[in-house]
Amino acid sequence: MEKKSNTYIIPGQPIPLARPRFFNGHIYDCQQDEKNHIAIYLRFIHEGEPRNGPLRLCIDFHMKHTKKKGFHDVRPDLDNLVKFY
Repeated sequence: MEKKSNTYIIPGQPIPLARPRFFNGHIYDCQQDEKNHIAIYLRFIHEGEPRNGPLRLCIDFHMKHTKKKGFHDVRPDLDNLVKFY
């Protein structure tokens, strides 16, 4: 059985998943546009048929550095970062 390894790099600053908003008795997803853009991008760069079977997912988040300290000094919630992607 051939093992395929695909690496996908999603450009842009990583963003955590936000809570859904409720308005007038309806649920509103304020991040739907970002999710759609990422889904379209991944469909565009993926070559071949969709995978079926077990999947292994490794995610690296690269955050922008701040000018003062030289590293990302505000720690986002890792769970919400993973949930978004």
